[in-house]
Amino acid sequence: MVSKSDDASPTESKSTVETVDKESSAKETVQSKVKVSKVRGDIKLDENIVLENDKIKLVFSNKGGQLIGAYLKGYSKDLSGDGSLNLLAGKALSVSFDQDDYQNYLFDYELSENSLKFIGDKYEKIFVLNTDYTLSFELRVAGKKFNYYQISMGDGIAETELHVKGKNRDYGSAAYVENSLENETMSSFDEKPDVYEGDASFIAVYNKYFALGVRKLGFENVVRSEFFVINDNPSANFRIQESKDNFSHKFRVYLGPVLVQDLQAMGGGFEKISDKTWSFLNWLSKFFIKILRFIHNLIPNYGIAIIIFAFLLKIILYPLTHKMFESTQKMQEIQPMIAEIQSKYKNDKVKMNNELRMVYKNYGVNPLGGCLPLLLQIPIFIALYPALKYSIALRQQPFVGWIVDLSAPDPYYILPILMGIFMYVQQKFTMASSGDLAKMTDQQKAMQSTQKMMMYGMPVFMVFIFRDFPSGLVLYWAVFNLLSTVQQIYIKKRFAKK
Repeated sequence: MVSKSDDASPTESKSTVETVDKESSAKETVQSKVKVSKVRGDIKLDENIVLENDKIKLVFSNKGGQLIGAYLKGYSKDLSGDGSLNLLAGKALSVSFDQDDYQNYLFDYELSENSLKFIGDKYEKIFVLNTDYTLSFELRVAGKKFNYYQISMGDGIAETELHVKGKNRDYGSAAYVENSLENETMSSFDEKPDVYEGDASFIAVYNKYFALGVRKLGFENVVRSEFFVINDNPSANFRIQESKDNFSHKFRVYLGPVLVQDLQAMGGGFEKISDKTWSFLNWLSKFFIKILRFIHNLIPNYGIAIIIFAFLLKIILYPLTHKMFESTQKMQEIQPMIAEIQSKYKNDKVKMNNELRMVYKNYGVNPLGGCLPLLLQIPIFIALYPALKYSIALRQQPFVGWIVDLSAPDPYYILPILMGIFMYVQQKFTMASSGDLAKMTDQQKAMQSTQKMMMYGMPVFMVFIFRDFPSGLVLYWAVFNLLSTVQQIYIKKRFAKK
């Protein structure tokens, strides 16, 4: 509430407002069809003040001049597609000063087609809705001196998905402080807020597919950023140091999907909040997303697009995986010779290693040949993982039959089980035959026994891990494993004919 000592006379208040209005630009001048509460003493609660464009509908309350609803058109929480998705868990963009709390103050307001002005006794909040997912926000203070004020995300960003898995990893807050991005997921939050001192250009809260953020424009005041959780949702505060009694601070607000082309409208590197993998692999992850979208433009089914993408990636990686499978097969064939050398020169390590090198050279085998191609595939998978898991393009996209949402887990675990079966078959073809086992040393047999345990245990473990992953990611991995199994069968048969 506003303290009594801060009250101004009606004449002073009117004069101040008129002065501030003259300083505003033509774009921000209140247009025609203005809705005004005529008598300040008769201001009533209004929680249906609307600004709207083709992408978003924003609902404000004159209680605190706060944003209480952000409905994204073209998105919905379920599969109805009715555009009823509300990005906010409650209120947002509330402003409080170090001495006064205006969250329960009833503001007078002026509303035009794309702008809204909340008028208080000491300050004004002006919102202008742009044509995208951004909102211009200006805070004007006249005749009020304080040490700092705070813009709060309030109740934070809402749960926008029906199936929320791994919330602690997928939901979080970010701030760009002193030219460095501070990104914290909810898994790192504790009972006390995570505080970042220093000049911050923006703060944001996000969930798996959407974000809410505020960026300051044109002033360099010291800022303190706080990340915390309210009612199991991430939120944040933006604290601005200011000791003047007359000033105007401008901000830009984002309320929309985590799509780079939309996030870039905020400027100031705001699109960095979409980075979900190591920085040196971000380019590769974004490249994979572009390929998927290109395929989807030709064949409008993201499930089929993922299958085609898996085929393309398999073709690109074919030389690597082919070399790996061939090396594994050759190693199995020369196991008897290796066992004989190891037995014959078990007391002379130097002689044994020299003989083994000669065998490897004569048969064109590299003992590490099966590992190196596999290691080279790891960065590809790391870059592909966020491309398939966090891409909003897959959100609520159907594939076939029971898969009605590629961003949600398979409800019947069919894809994870198929993936596990393909993994088992693929590993089985790497196992030595019973004839080869008879020629092995005890040490080699022990290694084969360990490999056999992995053959049974690893697919079960992977099914358990992947059962909560998005169907699109599991579909890719299942298809890729199937193609690898077919490739391995082909190589094994080719060697059998020699």
